[in-house]
Amino acid sequence: MCIPVFGYRATDRAVEITLFGLPVRKIPFSNIADIAHGSKGTFGEVWVFKLWHLVTIIKKEGGLKYVTLSPREPAQFVDEVKERLKKFRANSPRREILNTKYQTISKPQI
Repeated sequence: MCIPVFGYRATDRAVEITLFGLPVRKIPFSNIADIAHGSKGTFGEVWVFKLWHLVTIIKKEGGLKYVTLSPREPAQFVDEVKERLKKFRANSPRREILNTKYQTISKPQI
Protein backbone atom coordinates (compact mmCIF):
# COMPACT_ATOMS: atom_id res chain seq x y z
CA MET A 1 0.00 0.00 0.00
CA CYS A 2 1.35 3.40 -1.00
CA ILE A 3 0.66 6.52 1.06
CA PRO A 4 0.68 9.67 -1.10
CA VAL A 5 3.25 12.28 -0.13
CA PHE A 6 0.73 15.15 -0.11
CA GLY A 7 -2.93 14.74 0.66
CA TYR A 8 -5.75 17.24 0.66
CA ARG A 9 -9.10 17.22 2.42
CA ALA A 10 -11.95 19.61 3.01
CA THR A 11 -13.36 19.78 6.51
CA ASP A 12 -16.33 21.86 7.68
CA ARG A 13 -14.05 24.84 8.41
CA ALA A 14 -10.89 24.54 6.30
CA VAL A 15 -8.90 22.88 3.56
CA GLU A 16 -6.20 20.72 5.13
CA ILE A 17 -2.93 19.74 3.51
CA THR A 18 -1.31 16.58 4.81
CA LEU A 19 2.19 15.20 4.47
CA PHE A 20 2.28 11.39 4.69
CA GLY A 21 -1.20 11.53 6.24
CA LEU A 22 -0.36 14.09 8.95
CA PRO A 23 -1.88 17.59 8.78
CA VAL A 24 0.78 20.25 8.09
CA ARG A 25 -1.27 23.22 6.82
CA LYS A 26 -4.82 24.51 7.18
CA ILE A 27 -6.43 27.19 5.08
CA PRO A 28 -9.59 28.35 6.87
CA PHE A 29 -12.68 28.93 4.75
CA SER A 30 -12.85 32.44 6.22
CA ASN A 31 -9.62 33.19 4.28
CA ILE A 32 -10.59 31.59 0.96
CA ALA A 33 -11.77 33.96 -1.77
CA ASP A 34 -12.06 31.30 -4.51
CA ILE A 35 -10.84 27.92 -5.72
CA ALA A 36 -10.25 27.04 -9.37
CA HIS A 37 -8.70 24.46 -11.70
CA GLY A 38 -5.16 25.08 -12.90
CA SER A 39 -2.35 27.28 -11.71
CA LYS A 40 -3.51 30.89 -11.35
CA GLY A 41 -0.70 32.78 -9.70
CA THR A 42 2.97 33.17 -10.36
CA PHE A 43 3.94 33.37 -6.68
CA GLY A 44 2.44 31.40 -3.88
CA GLU A 45 2.56 28.27 -1.78
CA VAL A 46 3.04 25.10 -3.79
CA TRP A 47 1.92 21.80 -2.24
CA VAL A 48 2.25 19.68 -5.37
CA PHE A 49 3.38 16.10 -5.88
CA LYS A 50 2.30 15.95 -9.53
CA LEU A 51 2.55 18.70 -12.14
CA TRP A 52 -0.86 17.90 -13.59
CA HIS A 53 -4.32 18.05 -12.02
CA LEU A 54 -3.51 21.43 -10.47
CA VAL A 55 -5.97 23.34 -8.32
CA THR A 56 -5.40 26.86 -6.97
CA ILE A 57 -6.89 28.35 -3.83
CA ILE A 58 -7.00 32.14 -3.89
CA LYS A 59 -6.73 33.56 -0.38
CA LYS A 60 -8.25 36.80 0.87
CA GLU A 61 -5.36 37.70 3.18
CA GLY A 62 -1.80 36.70 3.88
CA GLY A 63 1.62 37.11 2.37
CA LEU A 64 1.17 34.66 -0.48
CA LYS A 65 -2.21 34.95 -2.19
CA TYR A 66 -2.18 31.67 -4.13
CA VAL A 67 -1.95 28.09 -2.86
CA THR A 68 -1.46 25.43 -5.55
CA LEU A 69 -2.40 21.81 -4.88
CA SER A 70 -2.53 18.62 -6.96
CA PRO A 71 -5.41 16.46 -5.72
CA ARG A 72 -5.98 13.08 -7.33
CA GLU A 73 -9.45 14.11 -8.57
CA PRO A 74 -9.28 17.89 -9.09
CA ALA A 75 -12.84 18.42 -10.38
CA GLN A 76 -14.32 16.46 -7.49
CA PHE A 77 -12.07 18.29 -4.98
CA VAL A 78 -13.01 21.74 -6.33
CA ASP A 79 -16.72 20.84 -6.22
CA GLU A 80 -16.46 19.53 -2.67
CA VAL A 81 -14.58 22.61 -1.42
CA LYS A 82 -17.03 24.97 -3.16
CA GLU A 83 -20.00 23.14 -1.61
CA ARG A 84 -18.47 23.20 1.88
CA LEU A 85 -17.43 26.84 1.41
CA LYS A 86 -20.99 27.74 0.42
CA LYS A 87 -22.38 26.04 3.56
CA PHE A 88 -19.73 27.71 5.73
CA ARG A 89 -20.58 31.17 4.39
CA ALA A 90 -24.32 30.56 4.80
CA ASN A 91 -23.80 29.68 8.48
CA SER A 92 -21.20 32.34 9.20
CA PRO A 93 -22.21 34.93 11.84
CA ARG A 94 -20.26 37.56 9.87
CA ARG A 95 -22.86 37.25 7.10
CA GLU A 96 -25.55 38.58 9.42
CA ILE A 97 -23.37 41.56 10.35
CA LEU A 98 -22.68 42.38 6.70
CA ASN A 99 -26.36 42.10 5.79
CA THR A 100 -27.48 44.46 8.56
CA LYS A 101 -24.62 46.92 8.10
CA TYR A 102 -25.79 48.17 4.71
CA GLN A 103 -29.54 48.19 5.23
CA THR A 104 -31.09 51.59 4.78
CA ILE A 105 -32.80 53.18 7.73
CA SER A 106 -35.93 55.11 6.97
CA LYS A 107 -36.05 58.72 8.14
CA PRO A 108 -38.52 59.52 10.89
CA GLN A 109 -41.63 61.44 9.84
CA ILE A 110 -41.69 64.97 11.31
